[in-house]
Amino acid sequence: LLWRAVRAHLSHSEVLMQKKAYKALAAIAEAHPSFVRTNIDDVAAAIVAAAPLCHTACKRKRLVCMHAICLSLSPAQLAALLPSLLGEVVLATKEPNVKTRAAAYDVLLGLAEIVEKNAAGGDAERAKALTELLVTVAAGLAGKSPHMMSASLLALARMLYSFRANSALVRFYAELYETVLTLLNHKAQEVVRATIVFIKVALSTLPLEVVRPLLPQLVPPMLTWCNNKHSHLKYQVRYLMERLVKRFGMHEMTEVTPEA
Repeated sequence: LLWRAVRAHLSHSEVLMQKKAYKALAAIAEAHPSFVRTNIDDVAAAIVAAAPLCHTACKRKRLVCMHAICLSLSPAQLAALLPSLLGEVVLATKEPNVKTRAAAYDVLLGLAEIVEKNAAGGDAERAKALTELLVTVAAGLAGKSPHMMSASLLALARMLYSFRANSALVRFYAELYETVLTLLNHKAQEVVRATIVFIKVALSTLPLEVVRPLLPQLVPPMLTWCNNKHSHLKYQVRYLMERLVKRFGMHEMTEVTPEA
């Protein structure tokens, strides 16, 4: 009975009613996870249908609700629901509201922890499960929208930093880093700014032997943005160059830096 009342208000026109509906559904999922598992088809359909009608002010409550639902599901149910929710969570990392962005990152990292926990076996199986989730997030890099591409880069950067201690993921991160470097040539500044954020995280987490061979692919395209009219982007490039000089030395950086 409570679920029927909540479901009707997920798409309510008033902000306050939507917030209360998402808060109530999150409470149901936390207190009665078995109910959510039993009625997952109905709950998932309601959540997906309410997405286009969600007010901006309700997005944080919606993300918290989605997190609570994911925590209550079985591994098979989560795997089935994840593709329909992940895109929305990734895009929420670009929301103007700070609390909404923080909630989106919390959901992302929470999903990663759930996936890792649900993986049967040892470290290799857990690393494989995490890699599959990262690949799903990385699929956003192939999107046509600069907004989706930049959101995916920010999400991947946060996950890279959070799981930097997992040595089993280094190979995947190295391949991802090489792919991300190609986005320095993208025409959209939104994508380039997110790419630089990812590179900053990668330089602080990846081993030297991974970063060093790719310096020729990093430095020349990055320096082309020094002539950009936006001072923030130029500052970020200068900051990265200073970090690279400190890490690899002036001689090695001079070899990969094109003449002015």
